[in-house]
Amino acid sequence: MEKKIKKVFNDPIHGNIELHPLCVTIVNTPQFQRLRFIKQLGGAYFVYPGAAHNRFEHSIGVCHLAGRLVRALKEKKSDALKGVDITDEDILCVEVAGLCHDLGHGPFSHLFDQRIIPALRTDKKWKHENGSVDMFRYMLKANDLEKKFDEEDRTFIEELIDGPGETYPKGEKNKKRREQKGFLYEIVSNKRNGIDVDKWDYFARDCHMLGIQNNFNHDRCIDFSRVIEVNGERQICYRDKEAANLYDMFHTRYLLHIRAYQHKTNNIIEYMIAEALILADEFIRFPGQKRKAEDPISANHSITVPEQKRKAEDPISANHSITVPEQKRKAEDPISANHSITVPEQKRKAEDPISANHSITVPEQKRKAEDPISANHSITVPEQKREPCEMCEAREQRKMSKAREQYKMSEAIDDMMAYSLLNDCVIYTILGSTDSRLEKSKEILLRVLRRDLYKFVGEERFAHNTFKNESDVKEKMENVTEDGKTVVDVSLLLPKNFAEQLVRVYCKDPNSYEEMKIWFNDWSEKHRDVLACDKSTQTTQ
Repeated sequence: MEKKIKKVFNDPIHGNIELHPLCVTIVNTPQFQRLRFIKQLGGAYFVYPGAAHNRFEHSIGVCHLAGRLVRALKEKKSDALKGVDITDEDILCVEVAGLCHDLGHGPFSHLFDQRIIPALRTDKKWKHENGSVDMFRYMLKANDLEKKFDEEDRTFIEELIDGPGETYPKGEKNKKRREQKGFLYEIVSNKRNGIDVDKWDYFARDCHMLGIQNNFNHDRCIDFSRVIEVNGERQICYRDKEAANLYDMFHTRYLLHIRAYQHKTNNIIEYMIAEALILADEFIRFPGQKRKAEDPISANHSITVPEQKRKAEDPISANHSITVPEQKRKAEDPISANHSITVPEQKRKAEDPISANHSITVPEQKRKAEDPISANHSITVPEQKREPCEMCEAREQRKMSKAREQYKMSEAIDDMMAYSLLNDCVIYTILGSTDSRLEKSKEILLRVLRRDLYKFVGEERFAHNTFKNESDVKEKMENVTEDGKTVVDVSLLLPKNFAEQLVRVYCKDPNSYEEMKIWFNDWSEKHRDVLACDKSTQTTQ
């Protein structure tokens, strides 16, 4: 790879971040730039004015911390790393994985993969990590970056993003790397204990933007990290004196869930946005990579439709008859079969000099019968004389777009070209549409913008795993009918050591609010009594 100077990004959390030239190249692709338009905290921006940060800056921060941690492990080489060399390629792969780990997020981040896709794609178990791997592959191909990576490194990056067992279930790839350097898989996405640089960045960034105190210090974790052999496996471990700091890490996550991620107003806003997008799914389309199979051009016509204007040097024989109609030429068009004609995209301007040897005028509409055309002349419109037209090029682009398969929002996860066009701006596509079929979605989104939210009825806290999901709660709420007036939300307050379940009920119909409030209080009291009896029985046994 050619030598390039590293670039420095000024980040409000980590200060000056210096990125490898390859990482800079990735940042400067349309697929990565898309992350500028996806809010890190989804609907929380409608509650916390400071929560305006996006997946873009978070991904750069994770890349930076991933590089810092892997270099620290290399520099402070422990006994477990004797005979194991952490190469520059390993470090770069870890940094690229950190940079690209969130490429697969959809509109409003987790709202898309936790609410919209489960509701619309019951046929598919999909999470944003799957989308990140698919988008990474598409990004490399679309920007001619595949040659920058060998197959082993590319596979390694994909495994770092989604986990080796997820991306390649058989585990036949990178087997030697996993056996010797399995600890590298714990840096970006730690499936073993959840301590990874992804969380370190979003804890610091989210707390900073939300105005919430962050007591966790990730710099100390980096300084006191070592690779230790545990039960024959190399793992990233931290000094015993860092136990309190790691406790603060999980406690910070718990506080963020209570105060922001599962904030009652944030939850109902995200519910309403998801509801609007689900209703709009059938009526919004995104062009994908596949082209339509059916060709709408009649086989009876000799037609050439170039994707761009024909170059001036394209030799055209005077003996050929070329017709490029914008539509099928009507049968009644009175053009003599003895003439060789080229139809321009626009009318040729009157001042276009035409050689005296060529008799030429081909209008876009039917040529009038009285138009005198010499029978002895072959007609050709010289391409080089035609001036470029932005309207024609835009029309050609629209034709190309229509020639591709169109995907619904829920189907875009199957085609990364379509998915790369999907971000938070989809709500403004709905709000700006004149399509009557989107009126219901538009009405819900306008209610969000006007702060006319579904009314909060009440909430009740329960032990972890008391309910499986919202449906399980509704089954136990005997008086809640499927009339569309009630919203039940079950929030899991992570991590598991601090885990609780928070059941919240919202009322869509303001007229039913008081009645629903009384009912929910009765239900909560009754359910608390049932749980108390269950615990008492278990204690007696």
